[in-house]
Amino acid sequence: MLKTGIFANRWWIVVGALLGLAVNTGVIEVFTFSVFLKPISQDLGFQRETIALAGVFGSLCATVATPLFGKGIDHFGLRIVFLPMVCLYALATAMLSLLSPSFAIMVAFFCFRGIVGSGQSPIAYSKAIAAWFDKDRGLALGIAIAGVGIGVAIMPLIATHLIAAYGWRPAFVGLGGAIILRAGVSFRARTSATQRPHRRRPFDDAGGHRHRSGLSQLAFLGDDDRVLHRRGGDQRHADPRGAALERSRHPGLCRG
Repeated sequence: MLKTGIFANRWWIVVGALLGLAVNTGVIEVFTFSVFLKPISQDLGFQRETIALAGVFGSLCATVATPLFGKGIDHFGLRIVFLPMVCLYALATAMLSLLSPSFAIMVAFFCFRGIVGSGQSPIAYSKAIAAWFDKDRGLALGIAIAGVGIGVAIMPLIATHLIAAYGWRPAFVGLGGAIILRAGVSFRARTSATQRPHRRRPFDDAGGHRHRSGLSQLAFLGDDDRVLHRRGGDQRHADPRGAALERSRHPGLCRG
């Protein structure tokens, strides 16, 4: 976690997100995969339209999986959900090196990649940055999203070089390794966003001791938006008078 030394600066979260988003699903599955179309079609005998159709099935799977991934990081947290998903996405990308002339196998591989690819979408990166930044949140998100442009610029070039040097099958393995390397660099920094440094938690008293209330956490979303997290889910203070009453009951409440 970012506690001491140079890595204590919260902007390392942004650097990690920038690196991770350089190999996000859009960069890999749209811009980078396009350079594989010609060698795959020549080697396996598929028309490009057939490969694109297999990609449609993968996109449909991603459409279903992405909201579930978002719910998962809300319920379990970034630490538990992110690392397995990014590892599976790297594996799914490397497994494309095993493509055969069977259309059914291609669809299965693309669907698997679509399901686990939600872990490399901008969702978790945005959630981590939002947890660390209040005042400079827009700037932090803007810098992180710039990683998409960097990935679009360099990842197809890297893939083209790998294909020319080693062939398209080893190139997919190398691409999977790049995902692990670049997205994995951001793991410790990004998942540290589950705790904000140097700030008392809500419902802690002056000595830092946690009040034993029925509320498990109070998270700050937006500038002055408070959400009460209970074990069974999230419950928003719709009535401002209720929020004022809750603050009067807990004098140690921070205003973020």
